Amino acid sequence: MSATKKRKELTNQQEQIKRFVEQRGWKLKKEFTDLASGMNEQRKGVHKLLKEVATTHPYAIICTYEDREARFGTKVIKQYCQIFDTQVLSIHQQHKLSQETKLVEDMIALVTSFAGRLHRQRRRKAPPLD
Repeated sequence: MSATKKRKELTNQQEQIKRFVEQRGWKLKKEFTDLASGMNEQRKGVHKLLKEVATTHPYAIICTYEDREARFGTKVIKQYCQIFDTQVLSIHQQHKLSQETKLVEDMIALVTSFAGRLHRQRRRKAPPLD
């Protein structure tokens, strides 16, 4: 997905969360965002979010879909947040998928991630165009 499309999708997700919060009469205190892949463990927004949970114990973390937090490890994130009495809420519930479908989606995400990483490495090594 292009950077422009990612930014547009991120803006759309932020608007959905704002509407969700307003409809419940809650106040959105902070936003944490990343444009990186959900498989990237070096996302600054996620690191700041987890630090915020540990220091301020917010009532809830709200995301559009569960896999927006991370592609893998969402159960670990939820368990971490539970330690600090913080709920993790997803606005949209994903349809129940079969185990086979989940596995195929995970495999596609892995291949896509590694292909992108390989492409970026090759681009860095390529000689500059004159």
